Amino acid sequence: ESPEDAEEPRNTPFSERQQRDCRMDGGEEDDVRDPGKRRPKLATEDLFVDHHIHRHLASLPAGEKAMSTYLLPQTGAQVCLLPHYRLLRATTQDDLSTEEGSKAEAIEYGRRYAEDYRLNISEGQMHAHKDTCFKYVVDKGVRFAKHCRFHFCHFVTPLFPGRQDDAWDASFGRIILAAWHPSVDGEDRSTVKLFVQMLIGDKRVEREVTFARTGKDLVLPRSPGDEEPSLFPTNSAGEIIPLTPTKKLGPKVVDDPDHGKDCLVVPIRWNPLEGSSNGPAQVAIRGNVDYQSMVRTLKDGFYQHDDLRSVPLTAEEQAALDEEADAEFEAALPSKVEAVMAAKR
Repeated sequence: ESPEDAEEPRNTPFSERQQRDCRMDGGEEDDVRDPGKRRPKLATEDLFVDHHIHRHLASLPAGEKAMSTYLLPQTGAQVCLLPHYRLLRATTQDDLSTEEGSKAEAIEYGRRYAEDYRLNISEGQMHAHKDTCFKYVVDKGVRFAKHCRFHFCHFVTPLFPGRQDDAWDASFGRIILAAWHPSVDGEDRSTVKLFVQMLIGDKRVEREVTFARTGKDLVLPRSPGDEEPSLFPTNSAGEIIPLTPTKKLGPKVVDDPDHGKDCLVVPIRWNPLEGSSNGPAQVAIRGNVDYQSMVRTLKDGFYQHDDLRSVPLTAEEQAALDEEADAEFEAALPSKVEAVMAAKR
């Protein structure tokens, strides 16, 4: 009955190559704003080779080429099985008339159900980028891929160092030269560049670059009132350890009013390439069962003051909090308007 009594959960397949593709390898981000900042490191999990493919490969004589997986009969494939635990009979030989026997049988049933569900997800719900991800993004007949239309991407915006290029030197130099000394030949590239270097030196420019990286953001379990879970857990020696699924329960509640997702319940996600599904439907239908959470709830405990669990605010404290929220909204409004106008352009 308690999650703590269950076995340690296993993640769905996540290979070293997928770890590199999703940039969840623990490497340095090279962000000027935060030197030494690292990317999350998600532990790898062995890929799943379907039963009928494994059986075919094991039966091949030495040196014989394997048949294409598209041509193999599906007999024995994971999604074509009817596991015995789903039949209306006990999964163990325990005496179900006793509490101990019933509990032991329930534990075994849960173990088989969890592994069956995990393998179904491994076979039918794992995302890999293909042409269909970008088929509606076409620029004059040439495919111009922005990012996956199924939203299997997450965005990061590091700040990178850079240097003003010659084009910038020329345009800036001509403007200053024209205003300062019209007799100087503003079209002379070497003259302009020398002038700029004398004026501002070898100036370096920091630029923000937004990347759409493969895979969705991880959603770690969180209880209301708890701090945001860390993507960088450490051991007793202070060393960062790879992320692995835990027994803790609790989905995330969105506290961002943008994009109409405020108060949306987001299920736990330990694998950035795993599509959300529904457990009972998945093991019953044994196919592509997509699930999108549309559940909304109160965001108390996930956003600033927790009205449900904290001491009520006084009128003065509430007024100060409202004033702070209004100021933040007004400060962010110009950039939001500019982003909307830029998207329309």
